[in-house]
Amino acid sequence: MNSGTPLEKRYSYWYSISDSNKKATDYEDAIKFLGSFGTIEEFWQYYSHLKKPDDVPVNTDYHVFQEGIKPMWEDEANKKGARWILRIKKGAASVFWEELLINMIGEQFDVNDEICGVVVSIRPTEDIFSIWIRTGQDLSVKNSVKETLKKIWNLNDSVYLEYKEHPNQQRANPRNRFNHT
Repeated sequence: MNSGTPLEKRYSYWYSISDSNKKATDYEDAIKFLGSFGTIEEFWQYYSHLKKPDDVPVNTDYHVFQEGIKPMWEDEANKKGARWILRIKKGAASVFWEELLINMIGEQFDVNDEICGVVVSIRPTEDIFSIWIRTGQDLSVKNSVKETLKKIWNLNDSVYLEYKEHPNQQRANPRNRFNHT
């Protein structure tokens, strides 16, 4: 058993390099498992050894999901889910990512059991954060997660947070999984 301060849940760290020329069937092969953590100390071991989002190449994605949940729409935990999306200008992704991770693993969401995982996607002109939730059509969950994100990131009401349900996204864009944000 690992020593350290246990988290409420175990999480897995993944990464991928996006390629818009690949087909949806290649997506599962593109996401690479880095490892899992279940204590604060294990989290910091991973986090401190990985490049920060502002320092990784364009088209890199980091994914941190509850252990046992793959960062894919097709995963059973995600099938009926959705995600909140925040797009920001280049240069602040590392700070936003750290705040999001600490708040997720620290169970700061009122609906912690609804949070499947989080993604940061580094793109040429912006950086994109996605917070994946288990139940996409539950209005109270949707609103609770949005309010927590606004608090975590100190966002005012003029900042646009986009909401997308996974089943709708799959039907709208079944062939290109690499542009999943």
